[in-house]
Order: sequence, then C-alpha cells, then structure tokens
Amino acid sequence: MQAAAPSWHYFPDHTGGNPYQARLAEGLAAQGWAARAGDIAAALSAARAGPAVFHLHWEQPAYGVAPDAAGAMALAARFGQMLDAFRAAGGLLVWTVHNGTPHEERFPAANLVIQRGLAQRADLVHVHNHAGARHA
Repeated sequence: MQAAAPSWHYFPDHTGGNPYQARLAEGLAAQGWAARAGDIAAALSAARAGPAVFHLHWEQPAYGVAPDAAGAMALAARFGQMLDAFRAAGGLLVWTVHNGTPHEERFPAANLVIQRGLAQRADLVHVHNHAGARHA
C-alpha cells in the first residue's frame, strides 16, 4: 500500500487571480505534494491523517468576516487555537508576508494579534524582499 502524498493547504485561495499562488501549487504538485486550497480546519484534519503544511498568505480572511471589532478579536483568538491544534498534530506552518498590513483594514487590533501569533508559531516565514522582512 502506497502512503498518501503529504498535503499542503494554502489559504485563502486566490489561485484564480494570483499567479504566485497558482504557480506555487503547480510546483508543489510536481514535487508530489497534494496541494490544495483549504482553511485551518481542513489542514488540521489532514495533519491528523499524515504529514501536512498550512500555508497562510493573507491574515485578514481569518477574522475579516466579523461584524465588529470584538467579533474579529474572538475569531483571531480561535484561529490561534486552531493553529496550536494543527501544530500539536504535527502540522507545519508557513506564513508568506505579502503586505505589512491589509490594504483595507477594518480591525487592526485583530490583525496584529494574528500577525504576532504567526510570528511565534510559524515554522517558516517567507518574505518577497527585504522590505517584507521588516514586517515579519
């Protein structure tokens, strides 16, 4: 019986309009990864079944659907708990820093909570240039 390919979940899914994400997924698939869009819940499920990576590209979708700042903070805290469970299950966290802050930010405190949590938990932080490294 052949082992399942390790999974690589990228979030959020912008492959339709983002050539970076689409090319990354294609490259990973060529190397034998089961690369697919998936949120932290999908990645946690995969980590419980075998090797898994969760690759976060933009923080805002983790909390941006909240109706208000308190809701955004609650979603940010829940996201952190899910990341902890994912890592406890053996998953690896990759964070690509595309921007220092979201283009249209409604909840800056929640974004900061997420970014600080990512900086503490990430197994790998990927930046595109030196300017991005200052934000990571």
